[in-house]
Amino acid sequence: MENEKIRIVIAEDNAQFLEALLLMLGKNNQYQVIDTCYNGIELVQACRAKKPDLIITDLNMPDMNGVDAIKQVRIIYPKIPVIALTMHFESVVIQPIIDMGFNGYIYKPHVSKRLFTVIERVLSKKIITNTGEYE
Repeated sequence: MENEKIRIVIAEDNAQFLEALLLMLGKNNQYQVIDTCYNGIELVQACRAKKPDLIITDLNMPDMNGVDAIKQVRIIYPKIPVIALTMHFESVVIQPIIDMGFNGYIYKPHVSKRLFTVIERVLSKKIITNTGEYE
């Protein structure tokens, strides 16, 4: 994948937060956002249509949440790395996210400080949480 941009699909129902993510990712020429979604149904459809290199998804969205969407995506594309975005910081919430097949986790208030670090580590096959790292 050298010299090719990492193709990303983002699912986020908060328009302002989504816009902030797009601005941040747009400043880095390694990444290309190929689709944005506002719910899990759209996320599953986007992944089927575009087969991204990376998925960044909110966990709590209308119609279908990020967890249920990723369960469906994992059936078709089991190896696409997935980063969860959430407002829940508790470790009780983090471990089930990792157990469900997410490769990384970012607490939304920390996204400006952690986004690129988490992306890089997840793409290098490490499992990342906001509070730690698992190989």
